Amino acid sequence: MKTNLDQYFKTSENFEKNGVWFDISDKIGFLLKPFKATNPRIKAAMSNHYKPYARQVEMGTLSQEKQQEIQVKIFIDVCLVDWKGVEIDDAEVECNSENALKFFLALPDLFDTLWKHAGDFTNYKEDLGNS
Repeated sequence: MKTNLDQYFKTSENFEKNGVWFDISDKIGFLLKPFKATNPRIKAAMSNHYKPYARQVEMGTLSQEKQQEIQVKIFIDVCLVDWKGVEIDDAEVECNSENALKFFLALPDLFDTLWKHAGDFTNYKEDLGNS
């Protein structure tokens, strides 16, 4: 279906499936898939990560730190595809869940920046040219 709103709101299936690069510099970047409600992986990741804490969530006793950790884990599962140029002590580190969790918890402003990028559909818009 083609509409007159496609140029404003249509996202690229390719970008949604494979992600887009968010470059911090010419050597450092993160390949991210979008975080959007229609992504079925979100529900599965939320269920997986919140299930062990269901009672605490229900009672309102889940700590802010644990909530942040869960949010980061969901983001890693749903959005993070890869990274480039990420180093610890001048050595490049592999993009995996364990390293990503350490980085994002240690650098919450980096995580917030990437979270916002993944949540902004305009970063995944299809290039329709000058429509």
